[in-house]
Amino acid sequence: MLRIYKDYPIDDLAFIASKFDAGEIKNARIFITGAGSWFGTWITSFLDYARIDHSNFMKPYDRFPSGAFDYVIHLAQCPIRPILRFSRRAQVKTFLFTSSGSVFNPDPDAKSNKLQEEGYLKDYGIDYRIARCYTMIGPGSPLRYAAGAFIDQALRKQPIKVRHDGTSIRTYLYMADFVAWILNILIKGQSAIYDVAGYAPITMLDLAQRVNKATGNKGIDVQSHYNDDIRPVYVPDSRYLKNSRELGLDAWTTIDEAIDKTVRWYR
Repeated sequence: MLRIYKDYPIDDLAFIASKFDAGEIKNARIFITGAGSWFGTWITSFLDYARIDHSNFMKPYDRFPSGAFDYVIHLAQCPIRPILRFSRRAQVKTFLFTSSGSVFNPDPDAKSNKLQEEGYLKDYGIDYRIARCYTMIGPGSPLRYAAGAFIDQALRKQPIKVRHDGTSIRTYLYMADFVAWILNILIKGQSAIYDVAGYAPITMLDLAQRVNKATGNKGIDVQSHYNDDIRPVYVPDSRYLKNSRELGLDAWTTIDEAIDKTVRWYR
């Protein structure tokens, strides 16, 4: 029986398998921090679906398993240096760190300094991948993020609350696409920075309108007449997105398809 952390759509897990050859890591041991996070449950759900061995690292962050590991995927909001020391002891071949597209303009309440941790990783002498993640959408989307909040409000037949004036711009990558990107970067990439993001810019007002259309909801409550967003434009850097595209990665799922899939999951 498959051990899937979340009831994510089987067709999405099968889609990931069509974009990433699980045979590449069939006999590998993978160590994952932050496995209980949104990103983590998607990755571990696929690994369970593909029957790939993985060990999940949860709090407290000072206890590590014994033995050797082939890969580390570091998702957790915890210091990177203890994970790097463990990786050296465990003879890890490749270390993938999920950083953020906001490294130069982080949230004031950010739990870690992603740019600093990128520097630790680069200097550690290990084969690394830095995946700078931007905005995602999909089943399990946390309600503190716009896409998840919009869908939640629409399904409860409430006016969608759009922060600021609705002109902030984002790009969205569907979570099944995200997992395929992360695993392909891990296996096929090189020691470099990879932006993990959708390609098509969309305003928050447009996103709210599309969510309403997908759910049959009505009403949008724009919260302000001006935009005081700390990141009014949050889109990938063409230099690092180019690294991802050179691996054949694409935003295979359109924003409207992503909204429809997410709405169906929440219903």
